[in-house]
Amino acid sequence: MTLGFADVFFTACYVLNIVSFMFRSMLWLRLGVLIATVGFVVFSFFYGNNAMVFWNSVFVAVNAYQLVRLVLEMRRLDLGPELEAIRSAVFSAMSRRDFLHFWELGNGFETDSGFLTRESSPQGTMYFLIEGELDVVKDGKVIAKVQHNHFVGEMSFMTGDPASADTRPSGKVRVHEWSQAKVHSLQHKKPHIFNALLTILGRDLSSKLGRAGSWHG
Repeated sequence: MTLGFADVFFTACYVLNIVSFMFRSMLWLRLGVLIATVGFVVFSFFYGNNAMVFWNSVFVAVNAYQLVRLVLEMRRLDLGPELEAIRSAVFSAMSRRDFLHFWELGNGFETDSGFLTRESSPQGTMYFLIEGELDVVKDGKVIAKVQHNHFVGEMSFMTGDPASADTRPSGKVRVHEWSQAKVHSLQHKKPHIFNALLTILGRDLSSKLGRAGSWHG
């Protein structure tokens, strides 16, 4: 059986509609469905099916409205210079909205003393160094330095094992911290954010292993 142009066009609209729902991004999903539905309107118009023209036109209007709202919301999302720089440098695997959602699960603080992690102790918190420098201490000796834009405690978060070393400020530092329990909750509530975070943590860990031999956070 030979398919005519109309059959191919109609099938292509359905394929585009199905493919659209495979996108994680709501923007691309809305755009794909919108284009496919416009195709259905055109097809229905030329074949004189007024009911299909009407209902698909309603779907076009709804999707167009939601798409415009989505684009406007994305434009209004201003992270500010510092967070934008952090996202670009470390969290580029996340959209701005997803990054902000993850960031706001935690809290920031400043310190120049104490320890963030203690060797062989259970670790319930994961840290991100915004500014300053941390000493990594094992068996009483400084074996590495953690620079800004790197995580601390990420290996404990990923494996559940105790911290492998002490980490302490070598001066005044600014840090952002997250409860491991809150971050793990993303695995079910926002799996796309959780998966992006695992990719980011893997890159951070690889970077530190390359500089510090056997040490990990």
